[in-house]
Amino acid sequence: MQNRNDSYFKVYKTTALQMSDFTNSMQLYVYEHAVVDLSDRYWRGQSDVNSHCSIFLTTCRNAEVQCGGEPITLKPYCFYFLPSQLRLTLVRHDHARLYHTLFRMNSWSGLDLWHLLKPHAVELNEYPPELLEKYLACARTENAPAPHDNAAISGELGLMAILYELLSLFWKAGKWELPLHNPDTLDRIERVVNFIENNPERNHPVPELARIACMSREHFTLEFRKIIGMPPARYQTERKLQQIRLLLLRDTQTLGELAERFGFSNAFHLSRVFKRHFGIAPKFFRQRRSLF
Repeated sequence: MQNRNDSYFKVYKTTALQMSDFTNSMQLYVYEHAVVDLSDRYWRGQSDVNSHCSIFLTTCRNAEVQCGGEPITLKPYCFYFLPSQLRLTLVRHDHARLYHTLFRMNSWSGLDLWHLLKPHAVELNEYPPELLEKYLACARTENAPAPHDNAAISGELGLMAILYELLSLFWKAGKWELPLHNPDTLDRIERVVNFIENNPERNHPVPELARIACMSREHFTLEFRKIIGMPPARYQTERKLQQIRLLLLRDTQTLGELAERFGFSNAFHLSRVFKRHFGIAPKFFRQRRSLF
């Protein structure tokens, strides 16, 4: 006679969900989750290039943005997903609140997942009502407990669960397709990206990076651009500028000191490159809080 437990176990094993290597290797890093009060003084014409992915929604009924050059009229209480490397410009808005989350999701190769996909903004207007309530509640939380506190960890895990549910809906709505890259090539490019991330203050010539990848200069440049979406030199400049932007908000170093530290010829050179990239001079950027 067959044991009931054995029978149950066999059914359980047969119907168990097998997660793909792609999904199992995803890593989600949250950098900021907050609510911002929009005002004409700080936000009119605000323009920036995402270094991280963002999810946001607004309570405003008259807001318009440009995302990657495409105009988008924001709908109130509608979620929007913006992948990294797209420029977002706030064109018009009434006084309202904007709830946003900045994050990065690494793929199986360790690279930013959306570096491997064709980036485009996604609108999400159909979702479970309780998802909106939970998201807004997380952003409204004040007097957050100290890091590593039990309540803090519980709240962070709750936020991660909400983000994963939203990302699942965004993935379905965005109709993304995974590109086919050689795993060995991805590993080589990942090695170079990690090297640049760990040494952002230096200028690394392409031959040096090609040696790290154990590839010829021509082959490395071709594969790097194919996977990352830009040449190695431009990627290095963007990473430098993202580091400088954070330091402008958190540090007291002068522009001249930052220019010398990150390999720009002088403060004027850094200011010109910074303004061309972010649409605002570093002096004025330092005076106001940036959303992205």
